[in-house]
Amino acid sequence: DVYKRQEQSQQPGLTQTKFSSSMREDLMDFITKYQNRKFAEDVEFIESKEGEFWIEKGIYTDFKAGITGDDCQERETVFGSNRKVIIPSRSYCSIVLETLNDFTLKILMVAAIASIILNMIVEEDHRETAWIEGFAILCAVALASNVQAINDFQKEKQFQELNKIADERNKFNVIRGGVTQEIHSDNIVVGDIIKIFEGMELPADGFLLEGYEITTDESAMTGETDPLKKSTLRQCIEVRDEIIQENAKNTSDSHSVPSPAMLSGTRILTGEGKFVVVVVGPNSCVGKIQALVTQEAEATPLQQKLETIARDIGKLGLIFAILTFIALVIRMVIEVQEQGDLPEDQKIEEIKKSTSGYVLKSLLQAFVIAITVVVVAVPEGLPIAVTISLAFSVKKMLADQNLVRRIQACETMGGANMICSDKTGTLTPVSYTHLRAHETPEHLVCRLLLEKKK
Repeated sequence: DVYKRQEQSQQPGLTQTKFSSSMREDLMDFITKYQNRKFAEDVEFIESKEGEFWIEKGIYTDFKAGITGDDCQERETVFGSNRKVIIPSRSYCSIVLETLNDFTLKILMVAAIASIILNMIVEEDHRETAWIEGFAILCAVALASNVQAINDFQKEKQFQELNKIADERNKFNVIRGGVTQEIHSDNIVVGDIIKIFEGMELPADGFLLEGYEITTDESAMTGETDPLKKSTLRQCIEVRDEIIQENAKNTSDSHSVPSPAMLSGTRILTGEGKFVVVVVGPNSCVGKIQALVTQEAEATPLQQKLETIARDIGKLGLIFAILTFIALVIRMVIEVQEQGDLPEDQKIEEIKKSTSGYVLKSLLQAFVIAITVVVVAVPEGLPIAVTISLAFSVKKMLADQNLVRRIQACETMGGANMICSDKTGTLTPVSYTHLRAHETPEHLVCRLLLEKKK
């Protein structure tokens, strides 16, 4: 729990605080009850806690004047901070190293280095050109990795600039000390009173204090675009009691009774009013979503296929390299046994002096040929071709006013042949559960006849 870690690391002077951690948990429970409500559980929860007065007393705020003391730091220590987690931008070198983590590129680099070293050792007549083949493979690897790194680096810088511009506008009208101030969302704390206006996006989870015809769009949380009505606690209790008196509770849905709960990340469609902030930071609704979004991305389908191909080619190349090496060793053994039948033009000084020199040279040559088999088997042009084609797709999408942050996104969307969504446009997994089947009388008769024949 991030808040427990904050409590453990707080200063000695703040260990004795007027705020209660149990109050923090209760406020989080209030928001959770609203998200999981079936009738009016969140309203009943606040009603059982002495109503609005319980919130005002528990978080030491004034519903009219807002926070009156200089205790914002103490509030952040107990309830958490609303500051977004800033992910440091990646350097160009780190992006290049990340691209070199590809399995195909790893095979090519190892094979190229081994080819350069062994060819330089074995080749005597053409040693000055023996390094060219391995160096050409390394150049292909460098080209493929740098093309992708340059694209990702440029797009990441552009996204940072756009986020910076959007973040500068992320300010709200907050009542503190009886004065309305314009405060950035990062500096909002539990107990702040925020004014509501049409079109605004809520920066934190809250409890509605005043409002006139307020409706919100919570599709960012639930996927449902239906406007949801928000009312004060007193109005919510009145609607609930009316439904119970009419014995319509069993036929009511989860939003028949309006709620005073305001969720972060949702948008105000209509109405004006004000609400008090009760949950901020990673435990708010938008904070939980951001924690899921920032998880490490999985490999794309094309990356998985390329890795499978590279592994299969690597295995086959290794098998044939071993077979080639064994065949050359067998040939060398036979030639050693028939030392007297060596060709006359084979005038190597080491062979004349000792058979061991001939054996060592033959083994090195066999090993070089085996490495060459592996190098030839791996297609060094494949990573370059894939990277250049994806980079071209990024440029095409940019011309259509679509800014792609990562080059793999073009491959992911380009490979989609079916998009499953519900009526609101929310994407769903490509998996369905079979609930029931309907059979026409004609099909039933045919099936019974076929079973009878069997």
